[in-house]
Amino acid sequence: MSPFDKVAVGMAAEKLVTVTPEMTVGHAVPGMPAVYGTPMMILHMEMAAGSAIQPSLPEGYVSVGMMVNIRHLAATPVGRTVRAVARVVGIETRSVVFEVEAWDGDRKIGDGTHRRGIVNVVEFEQRFGVTKRRPPDSSAVTAMRNRSGRPTEAPQEFRKATMGEVRNDPQRRPPATATMSREDER
Repeated sequence: MSPFDKVAVGMAAEKLVTVTPEMTVGHAVPGMPAVYGTPMMILHMEMAAGSAIQPSLPEGYVSVGMMVNIRHLAATPVGRTVRAVARVVGIETRSVVFEVEAWDGDRKIGDGTHRRGIVNVVEFEQRFGVTKRRPPDSSAVTAMRNRSGRPTEAPQEFRKATMGEVRNDPQRRPPATATMSREDER
């Protein structure tokens, strides 16, 4: 039996999110506008795509993102609800192809295609040397062990950084960028 056997063209799902300050490009890049960031839109599209086929996969299998080809068409401010939609449009030998869209009310803010592969989690992790699976809740991010191996609470700064609670620091400067001369281009 193939893990693709129950996946069918037309399967669809959507992901609804309310845009928070942490989802904005301004949160990640100082000086940028506080509008819904393209990476977050792509993440929500991918989540919708995964949700569309996950119930049809055999136990122990998941889908993983392989390719995105996305256009971000319009800005969306904090507080608006975004609906990311994914629909299966093709099934190939080793992947599933989706049409994806993102909507702010009746206004399309993004569209494109997304490809996901289907993998056996245990085999996938073995292949790539994953030694410890993360539990489904986010507490694994903050769990640390002391020298004796007993669990301990992670420092607050670590929790903030890994949980996405870091706020922009107006004193932080973006890294210097390299410039190219015409000679470098040759």
